[in-house]
Amino acid sequence: MYFAKTPILVFYTRVFNIKKWLRVTSYATLAITAALYLAATIYASIPCDPRGKPIDDAFLVNCQRSTFPTSIWRCATAIATDIVILGLPIPTITGLNLPLSKRIGVAIVFLIGLLAIATAIISLYYQSQLLGGPSAMTIAMLCTCLECCIAIIVGCAPALRSFWLGFVQNSTVYPRMQGTLSNFTTKNTPSSNKSHSTNNSRNIEITTHRYIELNDRNHVDPAYEADASFYQPGIAL
Repeated sequence: MYFAKTPILVFYTRVFNIKKWLRVTSYATLAITAALYLAATIYASIPCDPRGKPIDDAFLVNCQRSTFPTSIWRCATAIATDIVILGLPIPTITGLNLPLSKRIGVAIVFLIGLLAIATAIISLYYQSQLLGGPSAMTIAMLCTCLECCIAIIVGCAPALRSFWLGFVQNSTVYPRMQGTLSNFTTKNTPSSNKSHSTNNSRNIEITTHRYIELNDRNHVDPAYEADASFYQPGIAL
């Protein structure tokens, strides 16, 4: 859970390096969450230490139950971290003059972040149910895995955009994909609009060249040729 969200905060420190308060807050969040997750791991591992203890059912049950309070601890920390991650760049992004396409992309990323917070809250609910018994363990683990996956998706969004611009668009496959998609769209366009779209998609450029041949003055030039003696200033040869 910790390392799934670490890349997002590290990304903030690089992109918003000029904002000192944002950079310091990102580093502080990384340090505090690392300490909390480490403390939860140590607390849960002490009852599960098998040295000098018989490995029986009582030991396994005690080891399992020791992870339930730390799960609530971890989920509460995850929710707080998600809120910090979602709220940190908002003051900076709202002040930027971004094109509509980039605004839509940023909005999609933030919507995914809201989904991560909702998943963490659901996970916290089922983790709290574990205090009464392990009946909700499967759903709680599933929510935790889903939250980690969402955090990884958000953290990979900038890298995916760089990969798309740097490799996919410059590859030889991308123009073929665009051509295939364009042909598919044209074929599925109604006949009333097909001729209109076809005419708009074909640009025919015709270039004419006017030239002068310096032939014998006694020679009668055809009508399509011009004589050098009729050159006037301002007319390009």
